Parts: sequence; structure tokens; C-alpha cells
Amino acid sequence: MSTEVTRLLPPRHVTAKYSPKREARSRIIGKEVERFLVHELAR
Repeated sequence: MSTEVTRLLPPRHVTAKYSPKREARSRIIGKEVERFLVHELAR
């Protein structure tokens, strides 16, 4: 499941320099995308 989420996210946040704020934001986005995917797959 997490691999699908990372595939949907832009690769920019991976190549960008590490910053705690950006890391937290990408993690939150990942949670949102995962929740969305679970909701869609549950249909």
C-alpha cells in the first residue's frame, strides 16, 4: 500500500534536501492519499 502512495507523490520531495517541515508535510500528504485510496478501494 505504501508503495502506491509513494508512486502517486511527486519524486521532487524525495530528491529535495531533507527538511523536517517538508518531511512532515509529505508524511501528512501520504496519509491523506492512503486514506483516499482505502476509501476508493473499499467501494
